[in-house]
Amino acid sequence: MNRKIGIILDSFCGLTQKEVNDLGFDFIPLQVIINGKNNLEGINITNLEVRAQIESGKKVQTSLPPYAFMENLMQNLNNKYDHIYVLPINSALSSEFNHLCAIANSINPDKFTIFNNNFVSKQYIIIANKIIEMNENGKSHKDILNFLESQNNATLNYIIPANLDAFVSGGRLSNYKKIIMTSLKLIPILKNNDGVTATGVKRTMKSAILKAMEKLLEYIGGEKNLDQYNFWIVHTGIQKYVDIVESYLAELDAKPIFSSFAAASVLIHAGIDAISIGISKKI
Repeated sequence: MNRKIGIILDSFCGLTQKEVNDLGFDFIPLQVIINGKNNLEGINITNLEVRAQIESGKKVQTSLPPYAFMENLMQNLNNKYDHIYVLPINSALSSEFNHLCAIANSINPDKFTIFNNNFVSKQYIIIANKIIEMNENGKSHKDILNFLESQNNATLNYIIPANLDAFVSGGRLSNYKKIIMTSLKLIPILKNNDGVTATGVKRTMKSAILKAMEKLLEYIGGEKNLDQYNFWIVHTGIQKYVDIVESYLAELDAKPIFSSFAAASVLIHAGIDAISIGISKKI
């Protein structure tokens, strides 16, 4: 007999609470603090509104979801489901993961799987749907965990920020390094995999984007394996950067390409003129 399972996504997936709920999943909002006022991402503020607030010069920060919100939701789902899978933002980017684990342990640790991951955007939806499908087909909890691990190991994302101000204000880059990189007009290529690390620099956004694409191709073993992977573009509303990626992939006849607007945490910490490019194994 199949278990009755629930799935929780947080607002790092880039969708609103209503959109996630309409897909049959539950939702946890990261907080967006604007000039000292707390907002719930995907509930009372949209990502487009966050971008507008940053662009207008407001002080915008992120914070983990309200503890009571997480606790109440998980207590309710504990009474509703046989098992709950939670797919939050990576623990290297937020302390949310640790709080979720603590709450699960206090409620019923056997009922919750808090899976630390490097997923991005609507990849979360594809994976959540696959978990539901596997359960309906009688796959075991171990099978689902193996699937999640294999997907996570076959996922890689790069972030290219055009402006380093967001990284300095977020404590991810010192003012000294910013001065050097800005004076030399260097654009960093940042690998997002259990944390953000610099893997190279270029002098223009276009060359940085193309270099990141080359790195993704190297990661999958070259063009011969393109048909095994999905490509992800997470953008901040700057179409010319999206066009560079899409043109590159069109020449390779690579598809599908999923493009979506960035979550608030990307807008705030990478900047409103950044772009993220990723790849994941097809399911």
